Amino acid sequence: LLQLQAVTAKLSLAITPEEVAEIIVSNGMEATGAASGRIAVVQGDRLAVAVSKGYSREVEENWKLFALSAPLPMATAARQGAPFFIHDLDQARREFPMAEPLMKSSNIAAFA
Repeated sequence: LLQLQAVTAKLSLAITPEEVAEIIVSNGMEATGAASGRIAVVQGDRLAVAVSKGYSREVEENWKLFALSAPLPMATAARQGAPFFIHDLDQARREFPMAEPLMKSSNIAAFA
């Protein structure tokens, strides 16, 4: 409950959408113990990463903008309008083979 109150206080001071995204990613990573996190926004038929933390330089440079139709976890969540979870690399390989290089280059073991 204290974490939620702290995030609420920070969000109340945020002025821009970028500040909101930064607060959500940083505090979400802290609350869940995640090593990385990102938020993207829909721009037409693409997703544009607004905030990204903890990813390799390769991921940061190559995955700033991608098609909303891409067979990737973030694009799928955006299309469905709902969260879903990928718990391990085997599941990611089966459901999202295009995401495997992204996971390997950043040492990611799960998506949420």
